Amino acid sequence: LQAVFIDCTSTKRTEQKLLNLMNSIPGGIAQIQLGGPNLVSILYASDGFYQLGGYTREEFQTYYSGENCLKTLHPDDRAKCLDKIARLIREQDKQFTLELRILCKDGSVARHLINGSRTEEENSPLCYQCVFTDITESRRAEELLRVNEKRYRILIEQVQEVIFEWNILEDTMYHSPAFEKKFGYRMPVNHFYEAVLQGDIIYRDDRESLEELHRLLLSGESSVEREFRVKAKDGGYLWCCVRATVIFGSGHVPVRAVGTISDVDDYKKKNALLEDKAQKDLLTGVYNKVTMENRIEEYLCGEGASLHHALLILDIDNFKQINDTFGHLAGDAILRDVSACIQEHFRGDDIIGRAGGDEFVIFCKDVSSEEAVREKAESLNRVLRRLSPESGGDPVVSGSIGVSLFPKDGESFSPLYRNADKALYASKRSGKDRSTFFQPE
Repeated sequence: LQAVFIDCTSTKRTEQKLLNLMNSIPGGIAQIQLGGPNLVSILYASDGFYQLGGYTREEFQTYYSGENCLKTLHPDDRAKCLDKIARLIREQDKQFTLELRILCKDGSVARHLINGSRTEEENSPLCYQCVFTDITESRRAEELLRVNEKRYRILIEQVQEVIFEWNILEDTMYHSPAFEKKFGYRMPVNHFYEAVLQGDIIYRDDRESLEELHRLLLSGESSVEREFRVKAKDGGYLWCCVRATVIFGSGHVPVRAVGTISDVDDYKKKNALLEDKAQKDLLTGVYNKVTMENRIEEYLCGEGASLHHALLILDIDNFKQINDTFGHLAGDAILRDVSACIQEHFRGDDIIGRAGGDEFVIFCKDVSSEEAVREKAESLNRVLRRLSPESGGDPVVSGSIGVSLFPKDGESFSPLYRNADKALYASKRSGKDRSTFFQPE
């Protein structure tokens, strides 16, 4: 008997290391043979391969020997798998990828991604080295993301408000389709802020509000809300409310702003109408006493502080007699006619108000001289003389006017009004139907 003894210790150790490495790889590894009596044979598989289905090696080999291993497939995927096997046998592809649903031991369904590479051995059966990866959670997450994206898209398409996302660092803009539907055009995508600021999308008087919003977003404000007018499809402008919330990057650096653009045009117009009604005298349409006084005071404390102005008080002569003779409806008509004459006679930025009864106040801004004011007052007297409480009747209306000058006769509303009122009574004492300038005693 002759024998040769070879020390294979090193080889066994290498094989064991390789086996340990294969079993430590996430997922599973298997060598499969295609064709032959069993169609599919598992020549070798790592522990991870069996664990993907919740089995031990022994359990799997007992339940699914030979072609029976295809019974681990979900019934709806078996035809797809058989078609793939037939193609591989026919064309002997070097590599393949296949996604299948697997029936696990506990009855659950898992999704596995199989990547196979053909072994390159001559005269050997068709074999593939395969890596099995459990992609159940990733596919579930992808499906959830797909559903959420569809839900989000439906919400965006149905919501009336415009949803936007502004990339602050790249200055790019995304907005929902509601913007184009509402305004008839798309906002600039690239160089957004510069394009909007220099174009006509924002009403020119409101660009300061846009600049302030931009400044606050960049300064680190977490949320900002501003209102300004945005160009509409008809060329006009709609009041909009922009609400933006900032997303910060590392170092609390603003990187994005997401928010909504809401059409508040109807609200703004209705609110302006209500505010206007609250400020106006209902009968004559000029400012009421409180608003008139506040506006004059604000102007004198602000931009008009260094200029010259005039305050006129007009009182309709014998107004009680007009009411008694022609009735209160005729008296109301006279008040409206006098108000209309005053508004036509003075500039649009002059402040006109009804102080009460038959008394009107006219504040003339930035007058050139006392003589110019005198001519204006006397001209108003002449216009009033043409009014009549009856259509086609004889004119019986006249007015007495008292005038004070800023800053000579007062540096605020109260002294100006008080001194103009003294001048008014001087006109009354002198026979009415005339204008008188205040003269200090």
